[in-house]
Amino acid sequence: MEETAPESPPMPLKHRLGSRLVMVGIFLLGLALGHVATVFLSHRHFREHPAPDRIPDLIIRRLDEYLGLNPGQKEKIRTVIAERHTAIEALHQETFARMKSEIEVLKKAIAAELDPKQAEIFARDNEKILPGPPGNPGEAPPPPGSFGGRPGHGFDCPPPPGRR
Repeated sequence: MEETAPESPPMPLKHRLGSRLVMVGIFLLGLALGHVATVFLSHRHFREHPAPDRIPDLIIRRLDEYLGLNPGQKEKIRTVIAERHTAIEALHQETFARMKSEIEVLKKAIAAELDPKQAEIFARDNEKILPGPPGNPGEAPPPPGSFGGRPGHGFDCPPPPGRR
């Protein structure tokens, strides 16, 4: 005759509720941390990559911080920015299309040098291995000196000493 281990008594209701509350608490904490991370990252993205229609105001604000522009200068500079924006956008779209085309030629040339297994992996993951050109047509190019919007190199720089 086989001997069976004695059954353990059922967990008291108090402990079951406590463990469920701990699990719910951990879940809610994860939700809260996820929300905070999302808000932080989206705020950082929009600070580093301003909407195209905000760029003239940001440029003028930055110039004013450094140079102390008067109201007349601000309006004239705003007009100059508006006049040149169309040409800059057209140049960006043309350059983006040419870069994208060249990158596709490069990827095909690389694929031709790979063995079948490597070519399969490259075809599947080439965007991770060799990403395309930065920016998208329709978005404003990064401002001069921003180096793609890295913190400390664009509109998020602190104002010059003595100007706030």
